[in-house]
Amino acid sequence: MTGAEKGFDLQEELKNLPTGPGVYLHHNADGDIIYIGKARNLKNRVSQYFQTGRDRSVKIRMMVSHIAYFEYILTETENDALLLENRLIKKYMPRYNTLLKDGKTYPYIKLTVGEPFPRLIKVRNVYKDKHKYYGPYPHEMIVNEIIDLLNAVYHLRTCNMNLPEDIGKRRACLNSHISRCDAPCEGRISEEEYAGKVQEVRKYLDGNSSGILQYLKEKMEEASSRMEYERAGEWKELLFAARRIKTELSRRKDWKILEQNEEKIRREEVQTKGAVEELSGLLGIPYARRMESYDISNTSGYESVGSMVVYVDGRPSKSDYRKFRIKTVEGPDDYASMAEVLERRLTHRADASFDALPDLLLIDGGKGQVHAVLEVIDRLADQGMPVLRKIPVCGMVKDDRHRTRGVMYQDREILMDRSSEAFKLVTRIQDETHRFAIEYHRKLHAKGQLHSVLDEIDGIGPKRRNALIRHFRSMDRIREAGLEELCEVPGMNRKAAQSVLDFFALQG
Repeated sequence: MTGAEKGFDLQEELKNLPTGPGVYLHHNADGDIIYIGKARNLKNRVSQYFQTGRDRSVKIRMMVSHIAYFEYILTETENDALLLENRLIKKYMPRYNTLLKDGKTYPYIKLTVGEPFPRLIKVRNVYKDKHKYYGPYPHEMIVNEIIDLLNAVYHLRTCNMNLPEDIGKRRACLNSHISRCDAPCEGRISEEEYAGKVQEVRKYLDGNSSGILQYLKEKMEEASSRMEYERAGEWKELLFAARRIKTELSRRKDWKILEQNEEKIRREEVQTKGAVEELSGLLGIPYARRMESYDISNTSGYESVGSMVVYVDGRPSKSDYRKFRIKTVEGPDDYASMAEVLERRLTHRADASFDALPDLLLIDGGKGQVHAVLEVIDRLADQGMPVLRKIPVCGMVKDDRHRTRGVMYQDREILMDRSSEAFKLVTRIQDETHRFAIEYHRKLHAKGQLHSVLDEIDGIGPKRRNALIRHFRSMDRIREAGLEELCEVPGMNRKAAQSVLDFFALQG
């Protein structure tokens, strides 16, 4: 999918970049990933590529000329970004990531379990073979320390002899003489005994360091009890090394990460961009990158307010949310109120957020609300804004229990699978839009800035108005109430109750 199809606005995207650590992915016009990089501060790093007048290498200038759009993935730490960058480079092999593609990548530990007498080896590439790979690790030093520790404790071999075929063909190396290897090359240890040591090594590399720490502590205490203080000191040094490595790995969160982070990222992509693609396909429209949703709130007989909620790539863009106090409509007329809000949004240019037109308008309601918006669009298009006719308008329909049921598009209701990501996204947007409208309505109500139609009735002041609303819960029930029902409201007398009846009688 190209940048144009995604509705990518470079300057707007640069402005909205977060300042935290993460990984960025540059795409060309065909949607291919051409470069992947990490950053301590995504906003600063990505913006540098598009600053004019910077002295860049030919390679960087060439790459930037091919960037059609970019994406980014936020991470918790810089180390997470570093590890994720490495994983993504290996997966996508971008054209301009030559440095890391040429083997200069982050190290892994390879345990050659495909051999009868496995070894620990530092490697920089992972292959689909019989061996086990652990990592990647952000620093070569930590890999060296882990391998040295495990070899020293469990006496694994470091040679490349073909065992067991080559047993007895050569003399044992220096490591066996200094008690760093159990010399399987001379048959001093069986495959079963060696496999037991390898099992402990695998536990450690899988993240369980308690076994090795307990083992080293016991060895140190045993040597000390036999007054072998020099040997006890050696075990003590290994114990300190094991504890230091554990602290370092714990601080860097390098064990089980990254996998959990990648799974989280994958789920978020499915729930956001994946959901937008699914919804767009359902409606038969191009990728709706910017979706704007609108709702009207006129609860309890107070004047109406409108809310505008914005989602970009399936995620809420709260800095673009807007609130509207209805100015031209009297009484609870949702259609007219919706029309006013949309006309103000589409014609107002003082607000920078309104410069970008939506790829999809989502209206809380059914056919009536959608037609009210389409009439506004047609009128504005006839007045010199024909581009507005390209914006799809979709109603978000609820069932009798006020739950999302489906969407109304081009005068037909489209039912969606309730388990689909598109349905879940529409539900989230509808709920968020309603929440935002109600929140604004209540805020103005609390400040006494909203006017109720009850305020226009003689003999009904703030106390009686609030008592009526608390008692009947809705304006429709107040309209339908008889004289005796009105008199039952605390603080009401027959004269005030008659004024309410007369007022609504005149309104018809």
